[in-house]
Amino acid sequence: MKLTDREYLTLASITLPVHDDGKTEMTVCELLGHSAAEAEAGTPADRRLYDLKLTSRWNVPDAAGYAFKNEHDDRWFIFSYTPDSSLKDLKTLLSGESPVLRQAAEFLRACRGGGSCFVTGLGLGGALALYAAASCGDAGGLVFDAPGIAHLLDAQQGNYPGIRNILAAHSVISALGTHGETVLFAKSAGEPEAETALLEPAGLHLYETDAAGRIILGEPDDTYGLLSKLNVLLEDGPVVDDVSGAFIRAAGLQDTGAKDLIHALLPLSERTGAQGIREVLLDIAARYDCHVQRIWLEWKQDMAESAKRLGPGGLSEAFEDRSEFAMREASALLEEMYRVTEAFLVVLILFGPDHSRVADRLDELLETVAGGMTARLKLLSRQMPNELEALMDISMSKMFVWPDLQFTFKEEGP
Repeated sequence: MKLTDREYLTLASITLPVHDDGKTEMTVCELLGHSAAEAEAGTPADRRLYDLKLTSRWNVPDAAGYAFKNEHDDRWFIFSYTPDSSLKDLKTLLSGESPVLRQAAEFLRACRGGGSCFVTGLGLGGALALYAAASCGDAGGLVFDAPGIAHLLDAQQGNYPGIRNILAAHSVISALGTHGETVLFAKSAGEPEAETALLEPAGLHLYETDAAGRIILGEPDDTYGLLSKLNVLLEDGPVVDDVSGAFIRAAGLQDTGAKDLIHALLPLSERTGAQGIREVLLDIAARYDCHVQRIWLEWKQDMAESAKRLGPGGLSEAFEDRSEFAMREASALLEEMYRVTEAFLVVLILFGPDHSRVADRLDELLETVAGGMTARLKLLSRQMPNELEALMDISMSKMFVWPDLQFTFKEEGP
């Protein structure tokens, strides 16, 4: 028995009170509050959906799973996950550290049944469904707007083409993670609510279906390619802190670091215009200059110590190795700061009040930060050779040893 896309939408919308265990063995029709007459008036496919019975359920804080079966013991598993702290839980989930992933998989395996197995879910619930299905191995189904979790699986589990993931237009959350399922794009059916556009699923109302119950598909636009850069928001580290701190300071917000930045993005985009963004980028370039200055001072200290203990030949080799290491470190830092800055600019562009005007200037804005950082990197590459002559003088002076001259003075008599 196969369900239509519309019927999967119906299943994905089912939620039950956490402590209401008395609904086991109730049908989908009863859970949705439909009368028997309404069910009978539906299509044969609708009646098959309405006759599915709830057999098992699983509940943990913020997450739930429901198992339904038909007369052939085929099973449909619905997963939902709606944590209060979206970014924190999303990072935990997509890193594989969340125990909810394992619990969802255990629930599916325990209630698998003897027939076919299908999964569904919306947003993070869809991610739980994908992970649980991978533990089953032969599950099918349809999830909506789910972030990818293929990077959490081994090579054998990581691809599951039997499951489709239909992404809503304007969705952010579905671009995160790594996808191993079949990814499709729904035709745009409206705009999401601004306050839920960041890390919430786009909403089932944004999916349109045709007369046969199929979701009307569209094509991904350039926005989805930009959205893939937003995985940076899930990262931690000094570079992310540097970049996020610059944007938050520009908006006049408390510098709380990357963990809270996602919640400040909308006010940030409202307070920071094009000139403000340019000032942020100059601030980021200045932060890079500080990092390169540290690299330069460490290089000078190391080379001064080497010059005191090495001869010219050894110093020349040490100079080449240490200089190459310093340039590699500075270059890698430049690339990392550019990557993170680009991701934060994408956020501001996509969710700012006048994103089209800023989007047209993305390359120009990125050049503002890249130009300053590249100039500093080139300066470092010139500074180091300029020090070589002085270092060689130190090395040569240590090699030259004054002879121990002893003079005997002979006194002559009168």
